[in-house]
Amino acid sequence: MNQDLIISAYKPRVAFERRFLEQAGRPEGAWDFVRQHLAQLPVVVENAGVIETIAERQPYLLFDRMVAFHIQRGATVPLSAAEFYAGLRQRFAERDGMFFLADQVPQYDAARLRVGQIAQLTLFVSDEKSTIQWLRQQLDPATGGQPQTYQDLQPQFLRQLHQARHEALPEPGEILEQNFLQDDAGRWYVPDPNKASDLEKIRQKALLREFARYAEARGRL
Repeated sequence: MNQDLIISAYKPRVAFERRFLEQAGRPEGAWDFVRQHLAQLPVVVENAGVIETIAERQPYLLFDRMVAFHIQRGATVPLSAAEFYAGLRQRFAERDGMFFLADQVPQYDAARLRVGQIAQLTLFVSDEKSTIQWLRQQLDPATGGQPQTYQDLQPQFLRQLHQARHEALPEPGEILEQNFLQDDAGRWYVPDPNKASDLEKIRQKALLREFARYAEARGRL
C-alpha cells in the first residue's frame, strides 16, 4: 500500500516531465512549468496575524526558476523576460504582487479579507544570492527597476547591506560582472536569455571565469 502511494505521488511529476520534454523550447512548456511550480507553493503564510509575502510567487523569481529549469535540461528558453512578465498577467491571477493559480485565489482572498494586513517583503542584502536578487530588482524594468551604472547602484546597495559579520560578501561590482551585462553607456542590465548577443556575452563570461579558476589551480601545483 505504501509503495502504491509513493508511486502515485510521483505520477504527476513524471507526467509533467514527459509533457515538458514534448514541449521543450516552446512557450507552452514554460507556462506548464509555472503552473506546476505554483501548485507546489504554499498559498497563504500567516505570522503573528499578518500575511507574509511569498517571494517564490513574485514575478522575478518565477522567471528565474523557469530559466533555470530550461537550462538544467538543455532546453532553449522560449520567452524573454518582458514576454514572461506579460504572459504571467494574462494567464494567472495577481494578488499583492504575487501570482496564483485560479483555484488558489479563493483561499488567498479569504485569508486576505480575514487578516487584512500583509507584510511587505524586505530583501536584505546578506549574502551573494540576496545581492543578485536585489540587483535584479533594481535593474529589471519589469519589476520597477531600470539599467543603472555602478555609481548609481553603490549608495543604494550600502543602504540595504545587512551583512553577517562572519560572512565575506563579494563586492557588488564583482557580482555585476559575473551575473549582469553592461551597455554602451556603462549601465548594467539584466541579460535577455532570448537575445543571441546577450547569451554570447554570458558564455564568454563563464569561459573567462573557468579559465581563471584553471589558471589559479595550475599556479598552486
